[in-house]
Amino acid sequence: MLLSRTLIAGIVAIGLTASLAGCAKSREMGKSARAVFQGGIENSFERSPEQVAQAIDATSKELKLVHISSKTQPSGGQSETIETFRTAKDWKVQIIYTKLSERSCDIEVNTGPFGDSDLRHDIYASLREKLAAMPNPQSATPSATASAAPTTAPSDSASAATNWAGATGQ
Repeated sequence: MLLSRTLIAGIVAIGLTASLAGCAKSREMGKSARAVFQGGIENSFERSPEQVAQAIDATSKELKLVHISSKTQPSGGQSETIETFRTAKDWKVQIIYTKLSERSCDIEVNTGPFGDSDLRHDIYASLREKLAAMPNPQSATPSATASAAPTTAPSDSASAATNWAGATGQ
C-alpha cells in the first residue's frame, strides 16, 4: 500500500514538473489558464467591417503574415469573417471579426491553444493602432476622428488592464 502511494505521488510530481517546464519554455508561465488554453484576445471596436478589413490587411503586411484563406459565414444572425495567416515560423494565426452593426465589429486574434501570446499581443496592438488612425463611422463629418478604444476590456485576462489602458490612451 505504501509503495503504491509513493509511486502515485512520484508520477504526479513528475507530471507537474514537466507541465511547468513546458510553460516556462513557452513564456506562458504566470499567465491565466483561460488565455493560455484559448489562445485569443477578443474585443469590440466602433469601426465598420470595411475599416476592420483594411486594418487587418495593413497589419498582415506590417508583420509579414502570409494570407492563407478568408471565409465569411453567418453566425447567430451576424456575418463572421475568418482570416487565416501563417507566420515566417509557420505558426497559424486567425483574425476573426464579426459585424455587430454597420459601425461596430467584434475582433478576435487567435494563435490557438498554447499559442504564442507575444505574437497575439503584437497583432492586436497593430490592429488597434491601425483602427485608431481611421475615422469613426459614427461621426457625421469625415474630418472628425475618434480613438479606436474598445467598447469592452480584452478577454485575455492576463493583460486586460494593460491593453485596456493602452487602448484608451491612459
